[in-house]
Amino acid sequence: MLKSIAPRSLRAPGCVSVSLPLPLLGLLLRHGVLHPRQRDQEQRRQHHAKQDVDPGEPDVIAAHTETGDEGTKRAAKGLFQVVAPQIGVQISVKALHGEYFSHVRTQSEAVTAVQGSLVALPPGRWVLAVSGGRDSMVLLDAMARERGAEIAAVATFDHGTGAAAKRAVELVERTGLRLELPVVSGVMEGAAPNEAAWRAARWRFLNSWAEERRATVVTAHTRDDQVETVVIRLLRDAGPRGLAGMLAKPSTVARPFLPLSRSTIGDYASAEDIAFIEDPSNGSMVHQRNRVRHELLPAFERAQPGFAAWCWDISARAASWRSSVVDYVNEVLQPVASDQGLILKAAPLRDLDSLDWAVLWPELVARADVTMDWRGIERASAWARHAKPGAGIPLAGGAVIERTASTFVIRRAAT
Repeated sequence: MLKSIAPRSLRAPGCVSVSLPLPLLGLLLRHGVLHPRQRDQEQRRQHHAKQDVDPGEPDVIAAHTETGDEGTKRAAKGLFQVVAPQIGVQISVKALHGEYFSHVRTQSEAVTAVQGSLVALPPGRWVLAVSGGRDSMVLLDAMARERGAEIAAVATFDHGTGAAAKRAVELVERTGLRLELPVVSGVMEGAAPNEAAWRAARWRFLNSWAEERRATVVTAHTRDDQVETVVIRLLRDAGPRGLAGMLAKPSTVARPFLPLSRSTIGDYASAEDIAFIEDPSNGSMVHQRNRVRHELLPAFERAQPGFAAWCWDISARAASWRSSVVDYVNEVLQPVASDQGLILKAAPLRDLDSLDWAVLWPELVARADVTMDWRGIERASAWARHAKPGAGIPLAGGAVIERTASTFVIRRAAT
């Protein structure tokens, strides 16, 4: 059972040693940020009432609407004061800042750092996701130099957003031709209503070519992209799975630049005179990520220096937590995939409480290609403790969890 798994001790630079039981059981789940629906709702409402904040929104969003740095200062302090103590972490911001966010000072150091990140990739076949922007054009240039023989394709996708998007695709195609690399391109069919639709279409394109070429997609995401993802997910009240972001393992995508800062990639681009197309939408405050990048994060850093480093550290811990859950499921539960979903033996699960189940359900249903929101997790966790053979519980989208005499079965929706 879960409680028999020995704890894993982690030590991060500038932090005290933290014991993280696998998979944390009630420890992280009972704390607001990592399991937001377990909060004392009345206490939360009272806290918001004192600050004239809508109780339906996280403090950070509300604070961001205030004038000047006063609101962002309160938001940044709130995130530090609430999250860090709740997971038992004493964070030295100065130490984290020095460890994770020390800037590469010279262009030659930037080139060395980029080269080193690619040398660290294992041997393989790679489909490079190249948009034509600076970071991905650095990826293309550096991969061609360091791992050119392993490049199965350079993949570029036109989101149909205008002339700049077309010029970016053309630049990638010209550069790939000059480097004697195979280039594949795609274009968005029809009008996309939002960023999510663009992203979904782009990933369908990338994954299809990765499957075609029996290769792994490689992206140019940086440490800054990861920090922005963490902030966005904090604003959405994400749990530990979400806060892991792109550090989550295992992953079907390679991100060699993830340990590097965006400024390091920029220094490489300057040193090697990399041509790229700046996406005009990167400056638009219509998109949430841009607001986080250009407004929220700089304000948080002014109010609480080291905030970005703290976000990175939290995501690293969440990723370790998530890996622990994966290990437990693989080694102890050993679920069996079927054409219809996933089958679990009931015996190892008989002593779990609702919080234990709440840890496991997101990982389990994901293996059956099913998603659960927090409401579904709460319902399924309460049901699983007392489920009798023959009982079942429906999930969103037509999926269902069933209890048999000896198993739990997660069935995907009929197609």
